[in-house]
Amino acid sequence: MNNKLRKTENLLSKQIGIIEKFCNLCKIIKPVSDFSFKKTVLSGFVPRSACKACRVLEAKNWRTKNPQKSIEYFKVSSLKNPNKHKEWLKKSYQKRKENLSDSYVKDLLIHKTTLTRSQIPIELVQAKQVQLQIKRFLENQNEKR
Repeated sequence: MNNKLRKTENLLSKQIGIIEKFCNLCKIIKPVSDFSFKKTVLSGFVPRSACKACRVLEAKNWRTKNPQKSIEYFKVSSLKNPNKHKEWLKKSYQKRKENLSDSYVKDLLIHKTTLTRSQIPIELVQAKQVQLQIKRFLENQNEKR
């Protein structure tokens, strides 16, 4: 979350007098900044009942249990908002690249081959990740000189 949004949420929480809130899913009292606000409420100042972390887990679980519905929803939303979808794809790729995720490394390994992701052994992925980490380290050292 960007700082401007976090500051806005903190300001809103102070205006309505809420500093901490109980998460109904993880059963932990957390700062109100860990909760997103309901956009359907007219006042806009009502925090959701579950914290952001729990909502992310809940969404992942739903996508796992409902893969077909998830795919359909993704297709429809990407067709409705093509610019937003392109922006999301760029951010997702950048995040995968920065973290050297398994899927990013597998994509590098299968590029210009007939292999699929599932055919790449995890040991090869891990070796490629180490190679890329060393390459990045050496590039950083050269930039410092």
